[in-house]
Amino acid sequence: MVALWLNNLAMTPEKSCEMMHPKREMWVRMIRALRLAEYARKPGFGNLKELMDVFYCQAYTVWQGEVERNRLKADAEQTFALLKQRPGMFARSLFANMLWFGPEETLTAFKEVVHLLPARLVVTLGMYAESYFEQGHKRMVKPLGECSFDRTTLFGGSVYGGSAKSDGEGCTGFV
Repeated sequence: MVALWLNNLAMTPEKSCEMMHPKREMWVRMIRALRLAEYARKPGFGNLKELMDVFYCQAYTVWQGEVERNRLKADAEQTFALLKQRPGMFARSLFANMLWFGPEETLTAFKEVVHLLPARLVVTLGMYAESYFEQGHKRMVKPLGECSFDRTTLFGGSVYGGSAKSDGEGCTGFV
């Protein structure tokens, strides 16, 4: 079943491997446990064989690895070109890129993709921008939505012997 699914993927093996990469160890264990190498040798499973060859030889590139490589080379132009492909990742790494390449160059590149982001994310970035670069400034982080750590209802009892409680102001952890 899994062998057929992997054999019939519509993506290129390189793209599939890039998507599998963050959970590489899990995939290696699954491939071994399901003996997919045996299926790859059978006729009609050429795509699976090619996928496994690319995966095991690591003959693929990972987008985040390319971003990090260009960042370490201090190649702002290539780093921003890659980040513009994924505006959400650009937004998440905006402040770090400002430290790497300077605020002017980073914000100029970011302005080209800011219209592709949700307004809520842009407003949140603006809110944090005021205090992010001040040393010693403390930031409060509150989770979105309802905060409940009642392990008794989730797991049938607390691992730590106590129960989690919330004081209404936010999560307080274990008591």
